[in-house]
Amino acid sequence: MRNFLVKNFVLDYKFTIFGTTFNAPRASRIIFPIFMLTGWLCASNPNYPTPDITLWVMYIMTAVSLYFGFIHFRIYKVTFSELDEFQKYQYGIFKPNELTQLEYKEWIAIFIKLTKKL
Repeated sequence: MRNFLVKNFVLDYKFTIFGTTFNAPRASRIIFPIFMLTGWLCASNPNYPTPDITLWVMYIMTAVSLYFGFIHFRIYKVTFSELDEFQKYQYGIFKPNELTQLEYKEWIAIFIKLTKKL
């Protein structure tokens, strides 16, 4: 479960559309669609303002996704070894003082590899 959370909620991910590379927060691909679906269900609720069971489920999913997106990793810190390559690159930029010497050497190798692609 922890690996799934780290993969989907920590730092950014890089993707390419029509030859252009973009960065976006990983949590945005979960939180934003849940927000949109919840909003659509609220707008189309025939019993407004009383939510039905579907809306309660969406409210719970929204709360859970917001918890994992903004609170969980402040309490339970992520370690360098749990991250994928692009996440390690970002982690080294934002928290270089928290890296051990071995992690810093790995980050330098990733940094060189990723900057050559640019």
